Amino acid sequence: MALRRGKDRVANAGSEELQLWYAVRQNLRTLEKIRIASVDKAAAAESHRTDLIALREKKDTGDEYRTKRRKLDDVCHDLTSRTKDELAAIESAQEKLGILVALRSSADGAGSRSSTPRKDLASKLKSGASGASTPTGRRGGPLGPSNLGTSSTNRGRRETLTAQHPLTPGRKVAVLPTKTEESDWLKASVLSFSKSSNEYSVQDDDEPGPEGTYKVGMQNIIPLPISLQTLPASDFTPGTRVLGMYPDTSCFYGAFVRSGGPGLTRNANLVKLAKREAELLETKYNLEFDDDNGEIRQVPAWLVVQEPA
Repeated sequence: MALRRGKDRVANAGSEELQLWYAVRQNLRTLEKIRIASVDKAAAAESHRTDLIALREKKDTGDEYRTKRRKLDDVCHDLTSRTKDELAAIESAQEKLGILVALRSSADGAGSRSSTPRKDLASKLKSGASGASTPTGRRGGPLGPSNLGTSSTNRGRRETLTAQHPLTPGRKVAVLPTKTEESDWLKASVLSFSKSSNEYSVQDDDEPGPEGTYKVGMQNIIPLPISLQTLPASDFTPGTRVLGMYPDTSCFYGAFVRSGGPGLTRNANLVKLAKREAELLETKYNLEFDDDNGEIRQVPAWLVVQEPA
């Protein structure tokens, strides 16, 4: 299994340092989103202010003036709220970074940090130091390849990607940037679709900017469920091969379904289930990931998809 930069899955995913660092990155992404949204709000506020000045110079303080004044007040209130959210994200990140520095300093002083958890995992996978028999290939799990092709467990996705019905911008997807042995499926957002090349432009959710922007064909993209209609018609049954987002990472890895799921069946009453849509999307599957020493991890249903052939 390829290990990916700072987003790698690790055997000790619950360690305090990793959880803190992941939370800091979440704070920074939140901060970026707020600031991007604030640019448009600030522009709208300036436009309303200019209009109000012009109306005041004309001594027009009627309905139009009051309407624009109300809009300006709303925008200013929204910007104030966003500023508070920015400060909260900054303070949260600073607090966690302070704890991280203290933990690192303490560990370095004790001389106990010989390697990072990611390096420890890499050495274990390479040498088999754990002593447990672990699957070595994407399809080398305990159930074996013979159990992968049955129609009862290996169902296709509800959404079929076509040039006539492309995914809309902002849609969450799993994307394979390059079709190589070393590539991981990443969580990303659709930016646009080119009909001429049949390619999607997507943005890695964990790496904003040009370095995290990819152009991929339809075979390298899997829509993530966002509603009851886009979930599978029935739950993935035990033994089904899937891609699931490994906890505390932004990567999807091959896994076997062991149990769990939202409880969907092909004869389910969709009207009743629609009231529980948000709950169903967050319901956990119990997955056994490849090369994970038989550990069972819980992953929300909206982050579990059929593994491509």
